[in-house]
Amino acid sequence: MAEKMKQKMKRLTQYIGEAYTIFSTSAGWMGVKASSEGLTDIVLPRQDVQGIYDELGVKDKGQPSHFTDFIERCQAYFEGKPVDFPDAIDISSGTPFQQRVWLACRRIPRGKTKTYGELAAEVGSPKAARATGAALGQNPVAIVVPCHRVIASDGSLCGFGGGLKLKERMLELER
Repeated sequence: MAEKMKQKMKRLTQYIGEAYTIFSTSAGWMGVKASSEGLTDIVLPRQDVQGIYDELGVKDKGQPSHFTDFIERCQAYFEGKPVDFPDAIDISSGTPFQQRVWLACRRIPRGKTKTYGELAAEVGSPKAARATGAALGQNPVAIVVPCHRVIASDGSLCGFGGGLKLKERMLELER
């Protein structure tokens, strides 16, 4: 499935280079950007649409038709429907450690959580819980790489680029 999405992204972007769009969900405005390899940036919901433009570094809504399926899945997700995000991702901007963390995080199933320490151990660095948290803090494709599913060792919610209220909401939607 991921390979099929990767091929679709290559077709969509081969003539236009980088593709992007901004769209609305019930949780707020979101943005997405892609290269020919896959999704490169996802901006989580916020009420301020200008912030989405600024974060993506764009001036218009881009090409929504190139992301129809992704947009529909994000909208369904924030309506509480079970949705998968098998999309191809381009995480080449990350360090090798960040990439390992992001790929391991991507394997956390819907409705489950892991601690930063568990994820660190999974990528072969059992003493690097803080570094794992820092890597997740740089996750460019949140929701596809579900960093909201990573919690503190005491079970508390901490550290999320979309804010703790959104992290809590996303975890509730997945229960």
